[in-house]
Amino acid sequence: MPKLQAAIHALSAVLVAGLPMQGQTLTILHSFTRNTGGGWSPLSGVVVGAKGELYGTTPLGGASNLGVAYKLIPPASPGGAWTENAIYSFGNQKEDNQPSAGLLLGPGGALYGVTGFGPNGSGTVFRLDPPTGTNRYWRETILYYFTGADNGLAGPSVGLTLGPDRTLYGAETAGGTAENGAVFSVTAPPGGGTPWTEAALYDFPGGIGGSGTAGSLARSADGALYGALAYGGVTGAGAMLGLFPPAVQGGGWSAKLLYSFGEPPDGNLPQGGVIIGPNGALFGTTEYGGDTPAGCRDGCGTVFELDPPASPGGAWTETILHAFTGAATGDGYQPNSTLVLGPGDVLYGTTRSGGASGLGTIFEMIPPPSQGDPWTELVLHSFTGGVADGDTPDALTLGPAGALYGTTLIGGAGNEGTVFELVP
Repeated sequence: MPKLQAAIHALSAVLVAGLPMQGQTLTILHSFTRNTGGGWSPLSGVVVGAKGELYGTTPLGGASNLGVAYKLIPPASPGGAWTENAIYSFGNQKEDNQPSAGLLLGPGGALYGVTGFGPNGSGTVFRLDPPTGTNRYWRETILYYFTGADNGLAGPSVGLTLGPDRTLYGAETAGGTAENGAVFSVTAPPGGGTPWTEAALYDFPGGIGGSGTAGSLARSADGALYGALAYGGVTGAGAMLGLFPPAVQGGGWSAKLLYSFGEPPDGNLPQGGVIIGPNGALFGTTEYGGDTPAGCRDGCGTVFELDPPASPGGAWTETILHAFTGAATGDGYQPNSTLVLGPGDVLYGTTRSGGASGLGTIFEMIPPPSQGDPWTELVLHSFTGGVADGDTPDALTLGPAGALYGTTLIGGAGNEGTVFELVP
């Protein structure tokens, strides 16, 4: 079935070749507006709840103007308006504030996230529990306060990843013993309660060893964690890191650089996290690199695939699936977020620049019907800015009915960002 779907997509791509987009309609579900009690200027995407509701964060707005977690409720009937609720305002109780990463939806509808700042000046890991019984409000619990003294960690900067027994994995672009960033875990104590236990799994050493995670971590079925490093590697253009759990209980995690990015035509400076696709392949994007058309001196960015070795200990193999060509051709420029894997192994993503108006795109990557053939990239939407659709899109989320949901940093009725829907 995936091959048949890919063949159909490939045929569609041929039929629309040369067109700037497929003609999908982007719908603004919510426009953020300053000083209304809600948030504004979202820096991350949304997650989809059990009833189709959307959850996200903004680093600004709320009762103390230190950020909010918000909920968007779908209309009761088709064509109606979505309703936004600021379910929690940061900074008005425990003084954790300015969440910039997205939320993680956990068991029981709980939401997990991080803030860049806290009462110790070093950020927090938090949980938001939905209303129960007669309680009409969401309840926040600080699971862990970073102090700067706990393995040198400061404020976490990317979204969390959920492991077994509610263990949370996260990363930061700075801090750690060498101030180059680190990967950490936060684990619930036996019997529940707080504080949770934090452990530094890996400190980035800098240099060839890499520094600064580019996005959230991906966790495989065997417990390994994979992430893109924005800097470092052999050429300094970024690298892909694999972290592997202890072989014996109580042992340490082991780290391995799986691939070092290079100069064009290779990609460099990976952006966003990576996702795990079929057969253990890793898919991601780089902000620069690829071909160097006019207007993209360092390359317009790439979508890449990294395939595991055929035998343990071998080399991972990189394939550039698409090199962006920029606004001059109507294509995107500077992909900036984690990809989404859809039905038929189709990939979806966003670019912060490029497209018909130069204000960013939503793109689709269609796998070939036969292994080894080239992938096909289609621009599904070019952002135009302003009230119509905003600009500077962020990460996408795939809804249960196949719709794509995301945010823009700017634009909308209040010019403070939007939440949108696009049906591919």
